[in-house]
Amino acid sequence: MSRVILPKSGTVIPPNGTDLEIFQDTDGTIKSVNSSGTTAAIGAGLTPTQTAILAVGAADWFTNEVIAGQTLLPSLTKYRRIPLPIVLSTGGAAMAGDAAVEGGGLATTQNAKITSVGVTTFQTPKTGPWMLSGIVKLMGGGVTGHDSAFGLGNAAGTHVWWYGRFFSVSTTKYSVQLVGTSTPAAVAGLVNADNNAHKIRITFDGTTVNVYLDGTLDATHTTIAQMANEAMGPFFYSGTTGEAVLEDLMVGYIG
Repeated sequence: MSRVILPKSGTVIPPNGTDLEIFQDTDGTIKSVNSSGTTAAIGAGLTPTQTAILAVGAADWFTNEVIAGQTLLPSLTKYRRIPLPIVLSTGGAAMAGDAAVEGGGLATTQNAKITSVGVTTFQTPKTGPWMLSGIVKLMGGGVTGHDSAFGLGNAAGTHVWWYGRFFSVSTTKYSVQLVGTSTPAAVAGLVNADNNAHKIRITFDGTTVNVYLDGTLDATHTTIAQMANEAMGPFFYSGTTGEAVLEDLMVGYIG
């Protein structure tokens, strides 16, 4: 069964950087807010031309992530694409626009700093299911001082669920690591790391953290006892300036 997203404009899939939200109604129907501020089932009332445009746009990254979220975590009810550029949380590291990315992107501009996108996106990350997806370039791994990662973190940057390149874990692979009241062993993935942009999807079902790289499961972590329910939000990190670039971002949650 094909699924399409009805954007607020009521015409086409929005470009990168557009805030977008859909939800699951009490009858189980996936719906969206249309341009007049009312809700309707996705695809309802579209002309043949609009339907054709949306069908072409089904290859859009955000649309594919929503479909993946509904498949992997059926209990999620809302998905939001977070626009770039974005305002950092208080105390976050500086960042700069990346003109090399079509549509714009964000790059870290300080060494060893977590760049927070916001710290209240998720309130119960330990017990409630959630999904975080991004198009991210993680560079410089395999060398001391050049770790880079993408994930969820608290305001202080002391508790994180993150995936990236950690020299102490593997000099060649991406890895998933959880840091709470203690830090259990990280789990190395299967894919050889490189300096290219990848579609990274992190999901949590209340028990297991799964990380998908370009749509394929790469690493799993289940040691969550040391984690806690606290306000968290998306972030990206680089041990050395400019070695983490965020090109697109979305979250899935129960709303």
